[in-house]
Amino acid sequence: MKREMKKSVAVLLAIVTITAIFANPLYAAAVSWEDALYKLDSVLLEKLETMSSSDCVDVSVWLQDIDYDEVNQETQQALQTKVSMGKASENVLQLSMCQQNNMADGLLTLQNTGYLAEADVTASQDAQVYIETRRFVAAQAYEEQNTSLYHMLFPAEEGGLLRIQKQQQPALLYISAYAPNILLTLTKDQIYKIVRYACVQSIDYFDNDLPGADAAQEPEIELTAAASVDSSYFHTTGITAMKNKGYTGANVKIGMFESGVPITTQGTKYRQVFDHMIDENNASNTRLHIRPQDVAKGSDHASLVACLLVGKTSSYTGAVPDAQLYCAASSANSVSETYEGIEWLIAQGVNVINFSWIYVNTGNNSYDVYAKWFDHLVYNHSVSIVNAAGNGTVENGTKVNQNRVGRNAMAYNIITVGNYDSYQQTVGTSTAYNTIATLAYKPDLVAPGYRLITPLNTNTGATGTSLSAPIVTGAVAQLCQVFSYFKTKPVALKAFLLAGAVKTQQMKAFDADNDSSNNVDSLSGSWRMGLCRKNGAGMLNALNAYTVLYNSNYFYFPNFGSSNNGYSETIHVTSTTKRLQICLNWLKKNTVSGSDHSTGTVNDASRDTYLLEILDPDGETLYNSWYRYDTKEYIAFTPSRTGTYTVKIQKSGTQGQDVTVAWFQ
Repeated sequence: MKREMKKSVAVLLAIVTITAIFANPLYAAAVSWEDALYKLDSVLLEKLETMSSSDCVDVSVWLQDIDYDEVNQETQQALQTKVSMGKASENVLQLSMCQQNNMADGLLTLQNTGYLAEADVTASQDAQVYIETRRFVAAQAYEEQNTSLYHMLFPAEEGGLLRIQKQQQPALLYISAYAPNILLTLTKDQIYKIVRYACVQSIDYFDNDLPGADAAQEPEIELTAAASVDSSYFHTTGITAMKNKGYTGANVKIGMFESGVPITTQGTKYRQVFDHMIDENNASNTRLHIRPQDVAKGSDHASLVACLLVGKTSSYTGAVPDAQLYCAASSANSVSETYEGIEWLIAQGVNVINFSWIYVNTGNNSYDVYAKWFDHLVYNHSVSIVNAAGNGTVENGTKVNQNRVGRNAMAYNIITVGNYDSYQQTVGTSTAYNTIATLAYKPDLVAPGYRLITPLNTNTGATGTSLSAPIVTGAVAQLCQVFSYFKTKPVALKAFLLAGAVKTQQMKAFDADNDSSNNVDSLSGSWRMGLCRKNGAGMLNALNAYTVLYNSNYFYFPNFGSSNNGYSETIHVTSTTKRLQICLNWLKKNTVSGSDHSTGTVNDASRDTYLLEILDPDGETLYNSWYRYDTKEYIAFTPSRTGTYTVKIQKSGTQGQDVTVAWFQ
């Protein structure tokens, strides 16, 4: 169907742009008609078919990417200056080289110097200096290139065959500061004109007025003092155990995007919860940072999410009460405002972003323009994003959760969180999940999100994936504090969390029933991942993830090479009663130019896929995991004997990528 549509519009495209080909020298580098048409996504093509030449539509234009070799060189130069000024230790230069050149031996050098000592403050500061310096350099490059290409594509005046003529200017919604991406309102003619430019990589339909929603549901938040605060949700997820070890978020920056921001009005219960983060006399001591234009957008929902993250009273502490919290908000259902708010958080140097806001999907989950942008941010800017899966939708009075995962939550590189009802031992009735067999397993894992109680709501509690997400965000922040090197490695953090997840009661029930199609534990001779469509890898356990990291139960490959040669590593299994969980995770490359990058094409089946195998002590293959529609593989089983097992990784494709294999038993 897509090919037929493209053929039908080819003639129109030729008519619209034939004059420009002769008039504008930019078309010297124009691509062929066929290649140009394949830059338009199928949804946009359908809309163009019914539009007149002057009708308008919102689109997301992806441009050629910046030169990251230049970004890395400028970053190194800037860091050298900061070292000479005493703003960072010399080890930050080694850290930078390790990151930029994908050096496994660079990581070893850092370990040998003691730079990666547990909870090392200097190392944490250096990692933050590196992250913020590189983001600043990249933002300057994106601003220069995106602005330049915009003016090139849409000049105020253009030379025609006979005279200079003024050009109709498009409505500019947003120019990204951290991606080769511009959001615009264009006419049909303008789309057909610019799609032939070589610098335009793709044009996607962009619904800027898509309804957004906080991912929390009944019962409504009741902002009256709770008689008692039951924070067992922190105990069951290992958060409390990590806090007892001293991992309270110190030297970690968390971003939070919401429909509003925390309320900090003097004399209210809100202020009591966040007062420990505010110093009226010394702004440099303040740890609650709200984007200036959002200060007046206080909301109950944002306050509750922030309380779960960093709240603190005499009888309650959030997941990471010593972290820095940066807050941005969108007051309307405007996706371009979301882009702007998220990129403001990136600019503040945050290590992890909590996104308890979803763009509602009414069915037929897809990987679209919103998810693609999220994946680009994670891959290029060393930031973890934790996203609520969403709470499903109501159709004809009935709650529907299947394939209602929020659009942004379908991104591959982020951590998508479902809501687990700890009381009923099942995925909550207000959590969405994906069952479409050609898309990623979402959620990635689950966390408590049913009737959670904090100092800001009553004993009836609040429910929704909005509340599950900040618990996982807190766990990510705790891991960032353990070894600050991994602030720069969201690919590894996700692998640690999934490897350490706990099999839920519902997952156990699936394995015990007579329906083998919903089995979770890996099956001998099967290629299926050992994940659950509803529960992902299972219930979050921050302490297990810490154990993976602390005991070095992982292999990290900064660049898995450009060939499909396999790799093998051995692990030692000491128990026949405990489940062994092995997670392979890699990132989707949503840079959009160059022979070694993906095009960012939606549902790109040719992207790299990995085969994960485990062999028994005799060298015989026990289990496989191969699923071409995701960026993770998972094997989980209870070993029948102890001994040395072999983990093998085989890849398809030729792209080198950051890859992490983590295991827990």
